[in-house]
Amino acid sequence: MLGIGAWVARHRGGKRWSLVRLPPGSGVSCRRIRSAVEEDVIGRTALGRVGAPADAAAVALFLLSDEAAYVTSSRYLVDGGLTMA
Repeated sequence: MLGIGAWVARHRGGKRWSLVRLPPGSGVSCRRIRSAVEEDVIGRTALGRVGAPADAAAVALFLLSDEAAYVTSSRYLVDGGLTMA
């Protein structure tokens, strides 16, 4: 998917195409998870909490807004810092 994003940005950007990726974050869950798993996730995230669907939705709403008109070929991880290297 990363290569496709770069290709779209390079070859279709002049035609007002934009491609951004918003993969599901490891900490975001739509259903209730067991407390032991939740504590493990909380302990490994930089923000110290499990994500909510609203966290990813806020990023998606920004990317769909006029404020993101110059954003292309980008990837946004909404995982509270769980996958930071």
